[in-house]
Amino acid sequence: MLFSINSLRTLFLNMGGCTITDSDYSHLKKVLLENHSLKYLTVHGELPTALYEALQVSSITGLIVWRANGDECASVANLTQLRYLRLWVTDPFPVLNSLCHRRDALEVLVIHSYKRDKRDLTEEECAALTAALSKAKIRSVEIGWDLSTSGWIALSKGLSLNKEVREVTLWEVPEELQEEIRKIIKSNPEITQLNIG
Repeated sequence: MLFSINSLRTLFLNMGGCTITDSDYSHLKKVLLENHSLKYLTVHGELPTALYEALQVSSITGLIVWRANGDECASVANLTQLRYLRLWVTDPFPVLNSLCHRRDALEVLVIHSYKRDKRDLTEEECAALTAALSKAKIRSVEIGWDLSTSGWIALSKGLSLNKEVREVTLWEVPEELQEEIRKIIKSNPEITQLNIG
């Protein structure tokens, strides 16, 4: 049971291994609505529509989601009150596409994929990845994604065209690609900080 505690600032929800009823969601929505000091929410597991609806009425500005589906997180990425979003998802692609439609820029995006798939992306997938990252409204981004060479090049080209982003951190980039990736991204004069590992 959750209570309305005015001093509560962070809430953790474990959505795995239990059945959550409509009544539970109704109560959660009430808690999120009444606790104006609540700013950070951590969710482990699925991110159902009912939780998204509850977030819409909240004052949450920071959301952390562990091991969720990328499609489930896509709509959340567009919540206007969110400023900080940290995700471990199966597929980051839907989230990046969704960020293209924000009205204002997300201050911080940290996105990691735990689904390992190093296949070469198709030309269409590379073009879509470049387009998504060139338009995503983000100020600071950290990406950890086990991509193929073609995927990393496409991702870098997108960031090199993004006029909103200022800070970039990339993880899991193969060592032999790091210098090339660095040159591509640094061609964007808007980016003032770049870390590759």
